[in-house]
Amino acid sequence: MTTFRKYFSTAPKMGLGNALVKIGLASVNLTSHVNLVIEGGARFDNLTLTPEDATKLRDLLIEAYPVTAPKPSKFKVGDKVTYRSKVGYGARGMDGRTGTISKVKDGEWYEADFGTQLGALVPVHSDYLEAAVEFKAGDRVRYKSGKTFSNGQKVGTLDRRYYGLSAERWYLKETQTHVVAVDIELAPADAAKGEPRKIAVGDTVRRLKGGSWTLPEGTVSKVVYMSPTGSSLRVAGNTALFDTEYFELVHADPVEAVKAAIPTIQNGRFVVIALENGAYVPGSKPKLHVTDVGAQVEAERLAREVGGTYHVFKATFEASREKPIIPPVKTAKL
Repeated sequence: MTTFRKYFSTAPKMGLGNALVKIGLASVNLTSHVNLVIEGGARFDNLTLTPEDATKLRDLLIEAYPVTAPKPSKFKVGDKVTYRSKVGYGARGMDGRTGTISKVKDGEWYEADFGTQLGALVPVHSDYLEAAVEFKAGDRVRYKSGKTFSNGQKVGTLDRRYYGLSAERWYLKETQTHVVAVDIELAPADAAKGEPRKIAVGDTVRRLKGGSWTLPEGTVSKVVYMSPTGSSLRVAGNTALFDTEYFELVHADPVEAVKAAIPTIQNGRFVVIALENGAYVPGSKPKLHVTDVGAQVEAERLAREVGGTYHVFKATFEASREKPIIPPVKTAKL
């Protein structure tokens, strides 16, 4: 509850006598009401104000009810936006549609044009809109979720626009499969750094999930053919084409296997610790490795020869001080 009571005096008005007139605003609760108070002179129903008096009254009103700047709108007329449905909410068939803001309304509501197929402008709240990225051929992109494309890589190159569906889609140059625009984002320049190298002709590969009677899961073979996009391959002794995503590189040297997965070697202090029954069980004197590759090779060796699950830990913080010298306690026989 906010009380308010302020006045200003004005010159005598014609027909109201010679007394000064006081005009003011008074309230015991500004949130519910305000009274316009006029004191002095004769009784009257109407009061003519000069521009100066009107200005003073305006200033009192602004003091009682300060003007607040309107909250800036998330979008403006002409902005390109994409409709994003939420789990359990959103208009059917709208997810992924790209449109243009045609009118800004109160409360973060807008009218947007999502194409002639929908007819009139569509009223939509900002909760279901996100700024649309205008992709172009040649852009390097990745999934927002972090998952890989069909060739096992996390970064791909946009080739050309795919038409025929409501949501914007693009073909990837590497796989020639199309992706939904709202699911991807521009990839940083160094996003592809550290990705496993692609499978090439002559590599030895192992069949992963999705094995068949012609090439069972776990089969190790040599690659004799790769499709131009790298999305499929053929192995020695088999004429069928298989999706590349269902194979992994096989190396005789475990160090080379790790290097293939992580081309860049990290330096630091690394230790290998066993995981048993959901708890870590470090050895009394775990071996200290100075590279992540060395620690990962050790973890693979232990898993292969001893069995169990092993994790690699890296030292990321150090706190130290000199140990205090504690003098020996002298005792005397009683």
